[in-house]
Amino acid sequence: MQTIKYQESYSSQMIQEIMPKIFIILGLIILIFVLGFVLPFKISVLKPYWWIIMLLAVFFIQPFVETVQSLRENLEFFKYGKEGENKVLQILEESLDDNFIYITNYVIPNTRIGDIDGLLIGPKGIVILEIKNYAGIFRISGGDMYRKIKGDVFKLYKKNPFKQIKKQKEYLDKFLHEKGIYVKVTPIVVLVYGKIEKIIGPTQVFITGAYQLPNHIFELPLIPGWSPELPNKIIRILGVK
Repeated sequence: MQTIKYQESYSSQMIQEIMPKIFIILGLIILIFVLGFVLPFKISVLKPYWWIIMLLAVFFIQPFVETVQSLRENLEFFKYGKEGENKVLQILEESLDDNFIYITNYVIPNTRIGDIDGLLIGPKGIVILEIKNYAGIFRISGGDMYRKIKGDVFKLYKKNPFKQIKKQKEYLDKFLHEKGIYVKVTPIVVLVYGKIEKIIGPTQVFITGAYQLPNHIFELPLIPGWSPELPNKIIRILGVK
């Protein structure tokens, strides 16, 4: 399988954005602490009040510490997402042959619906992948997702990816049709870490675990009249280099 990197993933972009902020704030924390510790012993008039100055330093540091903690939690979340995207890519590379081309983090021109995590082009047509790092056990009923709380108790999961991927399919279909390309587009939601216990009723979208993804792709029907030149034509139209 050939892989084309269209742009950095949102997770990668956020990691690159968060890391410098953490280092800057840590630097400010160290500076405040050092000044609070050193100044009373450098300026004799302040020496009797060194403990007050240290308390003030701790008081001023606290909001910065809380900010760093929040940024670290966000960083772990985005690292988790990036690992999931890399895992799906690895699974596809090990399963699919050179008849398939995989484009990462593609953005449909002139739209504001975010990037498509993965765009797979091959004899099965075009597959849109929405990769989610949701953890837990899920039941799918129609267009709704329910996450297991305990026992047989499931709660409606608000982070539903179906609406997003349906919109991506709609916009991609429209964009390709305007360019004279009529190829079947199949949307698939991939739960990297989550487990799907049951699917009830039609969802209009495939949803699968990461390791089951290749099987779903293999089960898709071949596109009649598919030619080796068509993927390159689609890539040119998509504006991918």
